[in-house]
Amino acid sequence: MLPPKPPKPPPPPPLYVCTDGLVNANRIRINTLALGARLPTMHGYRDYVEAGGLMSYGANIPDLFRRAADYVDKILHGAKPGDIPVEQPTKFDLVVNLTTAKAFGLECVCTKKAKISPVPR
Repeated sequence: MLPPKPPKPPPPPPLYVCTDGLVNANRIRINTLALGARLPTMHGYRDYVEAGGLMSYGANIPDLFRRAADYVDKILHGAKPGDIPVEQPTKFDLVVNLTTAKAFGLECVCTKKAKISPVPR
């Protein structure tokens, strides 16, 4: 009789990569090292996923710039900056790099195919 197989070790915890200038400058290297160590990465911006990260969830940056233009328009039309309310982001993006997901052995089952935009290679 063969001895029982040892239990399979748990997968490593995911790595949340915070955003700052140094991390942004080295995002490709960070994602490459994380993939080599089999650490799935989570980011706050789409750029990091385009650099090889697994996924990101955060505010849609082009939408934030459009909304900033609304603030400028209000100020140029005479509104006092102190009277304009601060608004929260309303549009968010969940981006998954399918190439990286495949490297981790993950399968993405998407229910809203029309909402999916591919990550450029």
